[in-house]
Amino acid sequence: MSYAVTKPSPVLVKPVSSTPTETIPLSSIDRTATMSVFVEFISMFSNGEQPAKRIKEAFAKALVPYYPVAGRIAEPTPGVPVVDCTGEGIWYVEATANCSLEDVNYLERPLMIQRRRCCLGLPLVSSLKIRSSWLRGS
Repeated sequence: MSYAVTKPSPVLVKPVSSTPTETIPLSSIDRTATMSVFVEFISMFSNGEQPAKRIKEAFAKALVPYYPVAGRIAEPTPGVPVVDCTGEGIWYVEATANCSLEDVNYLERPLMIQRRRCCLGLPLVSSLKIRSSWLRGS
């Protein structure tokens, strides 16, 4: 069966309040090319009151204490990337489908809806890479 996924253009979710504007140097581990990752995830909700709005609000609140995530990777000196804490925000895409989660096996493998139909569509911008030390809190 073919399922249709509808998603509007991505939007930037900005921190709910002002955040520090600073440049944070990356550790030698974080500068290692093999440590770079791009975080992409799908959250699914089958009920609840305005889940997409609540998720956006929660991201906006979380970006205040975790303000580097709302920034961008910059390279003011060639080969020396830093986190430019700009408060620009994170990309958010809301999608709907013409099926239930049960119809698509709760998006467990094997995927019944191609991943690209759910996730792609972000504008080409310098994206923030979540680094290992941020996850450790250092």
